[in-house]
Amino acid sequence: MSSTISSLTSTSSTSSLYTTASSNDEMTSTDFLTLLITQLQNQDPTDPQDSSEFASQLAQFSSLTQLTDLNDTLSTLSDTITSSLSSSTMSSLIGDDVLYDGDSLTIATSGETPSDINFALSSDASAVTIKIYNSSGTLVRTIDAGALDAGTDSVSWDGLDDDGDALAAGDYTFTVTATDSAGDSVTSATLVKEEVTGVVISDGTYYLQTESGTLLALSALYGVTSHTD
Repeated sequence: MSSTISSLTSTSSTSSLYTTASSNDEMTSTDFLTLLITQLQNQDPTDPQDSSEFASQLAQFSSLTQLTDLNDTLSTLSDTITSSLSSSTMSSLIGDDVLYDGDSLTIATSGETPSDINFALSSDASAVTIKIYNSSGTLVRTIDAGALDAGTDSVSWDGLDDDGDALAAGDYTFTVTATDSAGDSVTSATLVKEEVTGVVISDGTYYLQTESGTLLALSALYGVTSHTD
């Protein structure tokens, strides 16, 4: 009778532990060792576990521990390599111009020619119109850019308003609307071009820093070109 009770106790305890371990996504080395010890504590004294089987289970535990440690090491190494590549890639862009989402334009001195107006088109457009607004939101200039191809495009602006007068120094914004040959709307994105001045780390992530202090991830870029004054 005692042998039967011991056997039932062993089956119940081990089954409970297996249920607990299987409720997790994966068995840890601690789960494995707990199961092994419980199995030994509840084995039938009239029929003890075979020593060769026990040695095999210990070998499995050792292999599991080594594989877990190796996986952690490889994961850490992968993170280090990724960070190193990101830093190296970004550092190589210092001194270049990058394009990113934005709609700002600046006239530093009245009468000077500001930077080109940059934008992107999702498909070829037969008609592109650019509208420039001052800081008060007043429309000051409309430019008919004509037909342009899909991708990133740029249009020069002389810094004058619709009457041909030089606009005052200050900040301006712009919009882009485009249509194709069938008269359907073409999706556009307004862009800002700035020089990359450095690379910074924020919360463990690398970012490009532009001349205005804007921080950009590589995924935020529309394009990279050599810097021109």
